Amino acid sequence: CDWSSDVCSSDLFSGVGLVMIESTAVEDIGRITHNCTGIYNDDCLTSIRTVLEKVKALSLNKVKFGIQLGHAGRKASTQRPWEGRSYLRDNQNPWKTIAPSAIPFDEGWPIPQEMNEQDLNRVKTAFIDATKRSVKAGFDLIEIHAAHGYLFHQFISPISNQRNDKYSLMCVKHKHTPNEKRKFLNEIQSPYPKKNWSSLMLLNCNKCKKLSIEYVNNAS
Repeated sequence: CDWSSDVCSSDLFSGVGLVMIESTAVEDIGRITHNCTGIYNDDCLTSIRTVLEKVKALSLNKVKFGIQLGHAGRKASTQRPWEGRSYLRDNQNPWKTIAPSAIPFDEGWPIPQEMNEQDLNRVKTAFIDATKRSVKAGFDLIEIHAAHGYLFHQFISPISNQRNDKYSLMCVKHKHTPNEKRKFLNEIQSPYPKKNWSSLMLLNCNKCKKLSIEYVNNAS
């Protein structure tokens, strides 16, 4: 919490308009490492809200705060950067990972468990619950992380998705996903009808200039 508070505070005083809390796990097995941030239970909510309230109190220019919700899938259960970034060994308290197909992230890595219908429903519920906690914590913006080879990204890659059911690559790209995505987003949004939601935001550079925005950092 102290580290997160210090990082957010330093960003706050640099003149930015938006501070993002990067990839935050929606369930414990969705963390990348043991040290990764999560918002999968009320203890996590309490810690994050404490940090957010502290840094918001320091804000002099109405800086907005956002959170990125994600799940690492088969890239979870890995070592911290200073430990090597490889998969956790038996003496490092590893956990079983999940993925669209039972294909390891890299040669020699543990084989993830192929997700069944129960796993899919659990993860969907985890994203919805994490969204609700993020609203309670006081975030102004919520982003669903679907890049960098993590779980959502794994479903749209032939490298990691070799299923033959309705969640196969062909169905995900052309048949199944549009309706499922719409339903999923509606379930997230439904408790907050007055919120201004958008599943896609396009940033126009000319509009940025008119708003006196001089610099945009896009990590995804």
